[in-house]
Amino acid sequence: MGKVSVIQFKTRRRTAGIKFFSMLCIFMFCFMGFVSSPWANEKKKFSPSCPDQNTLGTAARIALFEAQKKMGEERYAEAKKVLEKFLADHPNQNHPYIGITLGSLYLRANALTKARIMFEQCIDSCSEFSAAWQNLGKVCYDLKEYKKAAQAFDKVYEMEEKPMFLYHGAVSWMAANRKELAFEKSLFLTQGKAGPPKKEWVELMVHLAMELKRSKEAVPILENLLAQPEPPAYLLKLATVVYLEQNSYRKAAQALSAYSMLEELKIREMQLLADLLHSQGIPLKAAVWYEKVYRAKPNLKNCLRLASCLHEGYAGKKALDFVEKGILSYPDSYKLWRIKAWICYGEKNFKESSHCFSKVAKLNKKDTKSLFMSGVAAYRAGEKERAKKVLKLVADKKKYTSQAKSLIRQIDYEIMEERREIENS
Repeated sequence: MGKVSVIQFKTRRRTAGIKFFSMLCIFMFCFMGFVSSPWANEKKKFSPSCPDQNTLGTAARIALFEAQKKMGEERYAEAKKVLEKFLADHPNQNHPYIGITLGSLYLRANALTKARIMFEQCIDSCSEFSAAWQNLGKVCYDLKEYKKAAQAFDKVYEMEEKPMFLYHGAVSWMAANRKELAFEKSLFLTQGKAGPPKKEWVELMVHLAMELKRSKEAVPILENLLAQPEPPAYLLKLATVVYLEQNSYRKAAQALSAYSMLEELKIREMQLLADLLHSQGIPLKAAVWYEKVYRAKPNLKNCLRLASCLHEGYAGKKALDFVEKGILSYPDSYKLWRIKAWICYGEKNFKESSHCFSKVAKLNKKDTKSLFMSGVAAYRAGEKERAKKVLKLVADKKKYTSQAKSLIRQIDYEIMEERREIENS
């Protein structure tokens, strides 16, 4: 049961896009702030040919100052009108500082096409204007021009060497369906070459690794990060997903077990951990989690899972008590009756076992084995006549003909011997 459930989990994860470990934070750059003076730290970025603040004309300075003042008062629409009027009156004075400010105001107003035009004009005037490239990347992404967005963020990374822009570029390349390129960038980020990897970088790398069927490459990166002192819990969750993809169920169970010590598991995660432990032949540990699942979501399926694990783990009385409670809730479940039958058989309570196997056969007419076992258990309980009666019902079933007839002959012989002993006494 455990391994099948693990495989089912993997199938669900593929179709749902990894829901077991939460949504990827792949649009973080959408929340980049735009300061009122976006050129404040740009002077050192300009090449000698780029216009700087000293090249602003008097009228441009006045318009820019007035617009900044209104922006500081959160009167953005009015600030936009100030700069639009200035450009209308001075079409040849579209200084990069005017353009970047007006572009940011257009972006705030969701006038994306106008914003893009402003940022592109800024870049035409100054190809090293980092803030203009950043905003161009942002607006192109919002316009779903993902390739242009990716190229813009890559340009910013070349200029500033800040890994956040490499990450934004990777996200944009992924959106542009250039996933291999995005994956290579995410590998660079998560290997520590750009500093300590951030959560969103690792999540993006794992997401792409799964999509591209390159999960094997994610394993050493995750294991290296997990080897660090006090690794964050999310790494264990991601490792679980990657190990599952690699069919490394033992490692997946270990990772998810470790995660459970740091974070409370959701029902689906409890179910997965129980399935993994069960598939590894650790039924009693699996039963601990199946019990939590059953308490949170009591139904026949979860009841059967817990009952099976308790039985497989030779839990004895606890297994029997739980199964009997389960039968009270689900009296027509032949599977529960069958588990009880085997528990009783193992405890040498053959009379009760025979009764339970008989109940299984009545609930499930196709279960010939349980009918046969009812006869076997009756025989071992000393109810030989009843055993013969039951065994004759399965003697014509091809799979059990030989066994049933052999046991009937044995019973007949024992009955005959018992009669002789009585007669001789």
